[in-house]
Amino acid sequence: MKFICLLFFFLFSTNVFAIGKITEVQGSAVEIKRGKNTIKGSTGTTIESNDVVSVGSASKITITFEDSSTAKISENSKLIIDDFVYDPNGRSKSSMRVGLGTVRMASGGIAKQDSKNVNIRTPTAAIAVRGTDFAMTVDELGRSTVVLLPTCKNDQDAQRVELPGNCTCGKIDVATSAGVVSMESPFYATHVSAAQETPTIPVRVDPTIMNVSGEGSLNKPHQVAKVVAEHQEKKESHKDRSKASADEQKAAKDSGKEVDKKKAESENDAIKKASAGELSEIKVATAEETKINPCWPFTSCGTEKGFNWYEHIDPLRGNTIHVSTLETNDNTTYNISVNNVDISQKIVGSGTNHVTIRQWNR
Repeated sequence: MKFICLLFFFLFSTNVFAIGKITEVQGSAVEIKRGKNTIKGSTGTTIESNDVVSVGSASKITITFEDSSTAKISENSKLIIDDFVYDPNGRSKSSMRVGLGTVRMASGGIAKQDSKNVNIRTPTAAIAVRGTDFAMTVDELGRSTVVLLPTCKNDQDAQRVELPGNCTCGKIDVATSAGVVSMESPFYATHVSAAQETPTIPVRVDPTIMNVSGEGSLNKPHQVAKVVAEHQEKKESHKDRSKASADEQKAAKDSGKEVDKKKAESENDAIKKASAGELSEIKVATAEETKINPCWPFTSCGTEKGFNWYEHIDPLRGNTIHVSTLETNDNTTYNISVNNVDISQKIVGSGTNHVTIRQWNR
């Protein structure tokens, strides 16, 4: 009796973690990596959470899960099962990843409970399923092509989706960090080149893309390849426009710098020339010049109650410039006016009785 009980417990414990099993196998290149162990896959082999299912060349399998959902895995493909919990009366969830190759998924009980609990991913996209079949192909660079398929009573009639009651079709969302594309019509496909790029606009592909058994390669059918090429062309064109715009901005900036440089050089030359002119005007007067005009280089000068004033008449410009000190003993701060119009107050000179007034005499 003890032996029977122990045997029953052993049989039960070996299947307690099973979430599905392999129901169809063609070929022999099927392996399941479970922890540190590698198991040869065959019909009836159980599947557990965290299993990595690899199907080699000339082989294909079908896995049927506890909620009646299925995964048909084509040759040279890999499916990673991250988590799977199914309770018909409670909380359920399914999380899987297609690492490489082509896998066709048919939703089951978990999706019927709540489609948000089904999480299917590829290296570049996440797929939200709402009660339908779909297939995806992932290449060596992680680029993904996803196609929405009808759910039919017989796969051989999948192309005759227009027949009433023959097939149904739900909806899937293909999302990346850059955007989401939704598909509701059968045999529409989208392609994702990178997780940071928006999926391409959905296009209808040839229904024979998937054979009657549901396998086949989705690696860029010509309709998808055309859209991908157009998408890449637009991306390159945008890149070229961005580069051209950046080059134009740089050229404008460089041109502005060149203009500013020439302007600064011109102003420096003008200042040098002006300084030379000013020095010639305010140079120390010779004895002869002082005798003729004791107020030189001004036209006239004088004092009023101890305040010094100076006046310069410039016939070439028609200006009369008047400079006066503010205090009796102040020879560094001046009032300046041109044609009896005050220009500024408290113009500070050098303390040597020299003040530059050329800036008001243009």
